[in-house]
Amino acid sequence: MANKLGRILRIFAWLLPVYQARASLVRHSGVKVGKGVYIGNLVYFDGAHPEFIEIEDEVAVAPGAIIVAHNGASPYQARTGIFHEAPRKVVLRRGSWVGSGAVVLPGVEVGECAIVAAGAVVSHDVPPYTIVAGNPARPVKELKRPGTSA
Repeated sequence: MANKLGRILRIFAWLLPVYQARASLVRHSGVKVGKGVYIGNLVYFDGAHPEFIEIEDEVAVAPGAIIVAHNGASPYQARTGIFHEAPRKVVLRRGSWVGSGAVVLPGVEVGECAIVAAGAVVSHDVPPYTIVAGNPARPVKELKRPGTSA
């Protein structure tokens, strides 16, 4: 029953006009959500395993992003054992930003203050203070860290 309620809460969160309310509903649906998090409209969080997704403080997830914690299989593949992969944790570290339409796949950690460009498909960890873009996502720029010169 709790899983169904979580799915209903995430569906309501898709269309709410106030981002704080979206973050609250997503939190109550099973996703770990920190303080000051922005979640855009139509962001999809894994429906089967939301408890494997952690969003730290001051993260921004732009509209249309997709964050999944497991790879599904067809019923045939699951029944016959051809393909099965356990869910893996996804972490968006403090101050990171996931652009519109980006896809963050299972087992990925997006580092502190890292940026995932719009439309990127992230299948490997993103180092802190790095911008990644493309499919598959690759580093394109390193960001200046606070308190450093240059």
